Amino acid sequence: MRLYRHFDKDGVLLYVGVSLSVVQRLAQHRDHAHWFERITRVEMQASASRDEALAAERAAIQLERPLFNIQHSRLPKPEPVERPAPCPAPWVLTRIQELLEIERSENAEAFWSWRKIRRAN
Repeated sequence: MRLYRHFDKDGVLLYVGVSLSVVQRLAQHRDHAHWFERITRVEMQASASRDEALAAERAAIQLERPLFNIQHSRLPKPEPVERPAPCPAPWVLTRIQELLEIERSENAEAFWSWRKIRRAN
C-alpha cells in the first residue's frame, strides 16, 4: 500500500491519497478530477500495512491541508440548506387547470363524435 501526494508546478500540495496502484489511481484522477491538469509531481511513500497507510493519509490531510481533499479535512462542513419546493405563481396553476378542462372537453367531444360515427357504420 502506498501513500501518494500530488503537487503542482509551484510545489503546492493538491491531493493526498492511498492506493495499491498509484498509476491506476492517477488514471482515475485524470478521468474525474478537475484539478488533474495541475499535477506536475507525484511523491509516493510505501507503508507496511493498509491501516498504517490510512493513518498516514489522515495525518497528512489534517496537517498538510491539500487543496482538493475533502475527507479528513479540518475545514468546516457546510450546513445543509433546506430549500423550499418551487411553487409556481398562482396564475400558472389557474392556466394549467383551464388547459386541462379544455383538453377534457375536447377529448369528450372527440370520443362522442367517434362513437356516433362508429354506431352509424
